Amino acid sequence: MEDGAPIHTAAVSRAWREEHGIEKMNWPACSPDLNPIENVWALMKDAVQHRCIRPRNAGEMVAALNEEWGNVREEFLTRLYESLLERIQAVIDEHGGHTRW
Repeated sequence: MEDGAPIHTAAVSRAWREEHGIEKMNWPACSPDLNPIENVWALMKDAVQHRCIRPRNAGEMVAALNEEWGNVREEFLTRLYESLLERIQAVIDEHGGHTRW
C-alpha cells in the first residue's frame, strides 16, 4: 500500500519491487480512510502521550513505542484488517469524500 509520495515513486523503490516480484497497488494520496495503519499510529501516539513519564529523547521514544506496540491487542489489528472492504466501499459510496472512518 503506497501513495504517490516521492519515496514510493523513486527509481530505486520501483527497481526493488520489481527485483522482489512485488506488485504495487495504485492508492489515493493522503487517504487515511483506506489506510488502517493510521488508526494504529493514533493509538500509539495517544498511549505515549498518556504515559506517566513521557519520553525526553529519541532513545526513550523508541523504548516507549516498542513497549506500547507490545500492548496493542491482536483483536484491534484484526478488526482493522477486517474493516478494509467496508472502508473501501464507504469511499466509493462517497465518491472519494469523507466517511465515518
